[in-house]
Amino acid sequence: MITQSEVSKHNSDKSCWVILYGNVYNSHPGGAQAILRFAGRDATEDFDLIHPPETLKDIEATHLGPVEPQDDSYSAIDPEPSYEASVIYVNFAELERD
Repeated sequence: MITQSEVSKHNSDKSCWVILYGNVYNSHPGGAQAILRFAGRDATEDFDLIHPPETLKDIEATHLGPVEPQDDSYSAIDPEPSYEASVIYVNFAELERD
């Protein structure tokens, strides 16, 4: 398996790797300029927007292997921050009676 860290190092026109559906590829049938902005990261979502599923067959020869899943349980940044607030209701009228 290829680590996400290793994929992220290949982010230039000299070495352009992308992740598609959990697999790493080092080429794009439309050329480097077509995929360069996604170099070194997961491009699946954007790939889906403009390519039919059979497009992967065209780049099968450039398949490098599966990417190692990220362990998000140790992420320093919460991807979905919570904006919940605690509210404490104090009835001052009852406090004054005591």
